[in-house]
Amino acid sequence: MVIVACALLRGPSNLERSISMKYKIVVLASAVLLSGACGKDDTASESGAKVSSEPEAKSKTPKKEKSLGLGGLFGGEAVTLPEEIANVKFGESEGENQKTLGQDSNYKSSDTFKGLSYRMRSTADLTTSVDVSGSDKLEEAATKAWGTPAKDKDGFAYWFNPKNKLRAHMSKYGKGKTLVIDRYQPIEDVLGDSGFSFSFAKGKALLGASIEDVHAAWGDSLCRYDEQGQKLIDAFNEHVADSIARFPPSYANQIDLCWDSPRGTGSGIGNDKLSIGSNGRVSNYHMTIPADGSPEVVASAIAFLDKKLGEGAIVESSRGQEHHYFNAEEKLKVKATVTKDNGRVHVIYSQYLPLEELFGGDGPGLGVEPAGVFGSFDDIQKADPDHFAPSGVLARLIYPGTEFSQGLTEISLSKMSKAKKVSSYKVVLHYKGYPKQEARILEVLAKKFGPARESKRKASQGKYIDFGGKGQRKVEVWQVNEQFQITLAK
Repeated sequence: MVIVACALLRGPSNLERSISMKYKIVVLASAVLLSGACGKDDTASESGAKVSSEPEAKSKTPKKEKSLGLGGLFGGEAVTLPEEIANVKFGESEGENQKTLGQDSNYKSSDTFKGLSYRMRSTADLTTSVDVSGSDKLEEAATKAWGTPAKDKDGFAYWFNPKNKLRAHMSKYGKGKTLVIDRYQPIEDVLGDSGFSFSFAKGKALLGASIEDVHAAWGDSLCRYDEQGQKLIDAFNEHVADSIARFPPSYANQIDLCWDSPRGTGSGIGNDKLSIGSNGRVSNYHMTIPADGSPEVVASAIAFLDKKLGEGAIVESSRGQEHHYFNAEEKLKVKATVTKDNGRVHVIYSQYLPLEELFGGDGPGLGVEPAGVFGSFDDIQKADPDHFAPSGVLARLIYPGTEFSQGLTEISLSKMSKAKKVSSYKVVLHYKGYPKQEARILEVLAKKFGPARESKRKASQGKYIDFGGKGQRKVEVWQVNEQFQITLAK
C-alpha cells in the first residue's frame, strides 16, 4: 500500500487510473498518512522490490581478524601455556578442563592465530599434556620466547621450566608443526638443591631400612610392592634359615618407587629402584634421567649435581663417564653415570664406609668388627646385632660398601668343622675399573698392618701378599681378578 500511496502523491498514473473509485478514497487517505515516507530518494529494482540507495549499517561487534603470525603465542621467559588455554590444569579431569575452555571436546581452535589449534591429551581421564598444532613456525616462536632449546639426537627441541615443572618439546610425530607442553619432574624435586640428603624423603625410611620399614614409610608409592615386596621378604627369610638359599635373588632384588611425571626427555614415566642388599635392607637408590642423546640435558644434570654435591671425581669406564661424589661426614656417596651415547644419566645414592674407617683404629684387626670377633656366632650377634647376618650354619658382618665398590662390604666369619668359635674372617674389596683405588687400598693396608712383603705361598692365579710384622696379627692378602681378598686369622 505504501508503494501505491506514494505513486498517487506523485501524480496520476496508469496505476491510479486502474484503481476503482470504490477504493480510491481509502488509498488517498492512507497516502496522506504515509506521505512522510515518500520523501526519501528510493528506487525500485527491476522486479519492483525496494532497494535502499544508502550504505548498509556496520555491525557494532565486527568479527576479529586472526593473526597470520605467532607473535605473543608463548609468553613469559620460561615454558608456560598459551594465554588462550592458560587455565587448563594438568592432572585435572578432561571434563573440568573442557568446561574451563567452554568446549565439549578436548579440541579447541585458536581464536587468535589463524590455522592454530589446541588438543588436550589424557591418561585415565586426567589431562597430561596439550598439543599446540598448525604451524611450522612453532619452534621459532618458542625459541624467541624461552631461549635456545636442548636438542636430542634426532634434532627435536626441548625447553624446561623447573620452577613450574613444565616442559615443552617438538613432537616426534607432528612433522614440525606440533609442540607438546606437559608436566615433568625436575631432579631438584627428588634430590633437593643442596647437600646429600633427599629432598623428597623428608625423614622417611630409605637407605639402610628393612623392606618392611620402607613399605610402612612409603605405602602406595611402592607401586609394585604386592608382587615385589613379599617375594623378597620370603626369599630373605629362607636365606637366613638355609645357607644354600641365595639372597638377594639376582633376577629380582629391587622394589619400584613410583612417580606421576616423566623426567628429562622421557616420553614415559620411569620408576626409581630401591635395591635390596644381602642383609635384607635398602643398599642403594637408583634414578634415571632420560636424555635421548642431548648433550645439553646431560650437561645440565651434571652441572646440577656438581653445584649440589661439590665437584665429583671423574672416571671413564666401560659403562660411560662416571662422576663420583662423597660425603665422609654423612657417609653418603653418589655415582652419576653418563652413558656413552648420552642416552641417559643414571644416578645411584648409597651409604658408604670409608676405607680409613674400615681399617681404622689401633686394634690388631680391621677397624669395624666387634672386639669378640673370634667368639661364637651368638656372642658376635650380641656384640653387633646391627651388622651380624646369619645364614643357616654360616654368618657374616655386613656394612655399606667402600668408596668405589659396587656392593656391600661383607666380612665372612669362618670356623673349623664342629668348632664353636670363629678362627678367621675375610673381607673382599673390589677395584675393577678403578686403578687408582688399587693403589689406595694397598696404601691403607700398609698403614694399618705394616709394610707389605712377598708371601711364600704361591697362587695359581694372581698373587699373595703378606702384611704384619713381629707382634702383629698375621694378615694375608690374595690379589686376583681386580680385587683384594683380605684374611685375618687368630
